[in-house]
Amino acid sequence: MRAVHRAGGWLPAIGLAALSGCAVGPDFERPTAPDVTGYTSAPLAQQTASAEVAGGEAQRFVQALDIPQYPD
Repeated sequence: MRAVHRAGGWLPAIGLAALSGCAVGPDFERPTAPDVTGYTSAPLAQQTASAEVAGGEAQRFVQALDIPQYPD
């Protein structure tokens, strides 16, 4: 015996879900963005720690500086 797939039971549920998206209404106002100047709550240190190994040099954090683009 073959099972019959009925889409009729899903149509009202899909319609109800689509209509419930209108519940926000036309008077929705986007909240204002927070007034922040960086990604962390405290200022970052000027540079990271260094280690006496190959590639262990300290790294510097510089704000408002573009990342250099190297040719391929």
